[in-house]
Amino acid sequence: MNAALYIQNKVSAHPVRSIVLGILIIVITTIGIILVGNVLDHIAIISAFDGWIYEKLNLGPHPAWLNTIVSPFNFNFLPWGGTFIPSFLYFVFALGFIYIVIFRRKDIGWAALALLLAILIDTILYKLTNAYVMRDRPFLHLPNSLSASAKAIWVNWPTYPSGHVRDMALYSSVLAGFAPKLFWPFIILTIWICYTRIYLGAHYPTDVLAGLVLGYFVGFGILLIVRSVRRLFAKKERVQV
Repeated sequence: MNAALYIQNKVSAHPVRSIVLGILIIVITTIGIILVGNVLDHIAIISAFDGWIYEKLNLGPHPAWLNTIVSPFNFNFLPWGGTFIPSFLYFVFALGFIYIVIFRRKDIGWAALALLLAILIDTILYKLTNAYVMRDRPFLHLPNSLSASAKAIWVNWPTYPSGHVRDMALYSSVLAGFAPKLFWPFIILTIWICYTRIYLGAHYPTDVLAGLVLGYFVGFGILLIVRSVRRLFAKKERVQV
């Protein structure tokens, strides 16, 4: 029995326990990521790994065609949304909901609930990691190819974990829970986002890895909670009938 089927059976049999489990996954992952973030710079082998990968990608070739492809995944090119949610994520949201409307219409309400919960928790995650993890941007300590204007913008935003990666992993995992055929396209896009953050010089590799872990585990916890709540409502409807 694979892990997904095992978890689905657990949700069906014990939805209240699954809700508690989902909450614990979110809380424990968040605490763990915060604790790890405060020791990374004090572990020599990790600092060496971060510096080596960072310099390889950021100081390597930056052809114009690649910069053109990377640009939309870095800047907020839409006139709404401010700087909190990167513009490319609106297209991820749209793609997910178009799929759900066409192929899984009965799930649209629950998908919307899961996404709203993800946005709320994402806001809390940002505030917590910003408040409790003190890590400088890599370009403050390592050789880099960044412009002064890019540094001036990024230095005001937390480096750990990568917000772009956290957001992509979180929202794509939640949407893929209702649109399973988008799972691999979202995985490929998430890997691409990971690459761009180091290529551009915005983050250490471990910032990116932390964003992946936090986003995916929190997304999994949200799906577990929403599916369990849905199961509870289904049970109540059967009882009333």
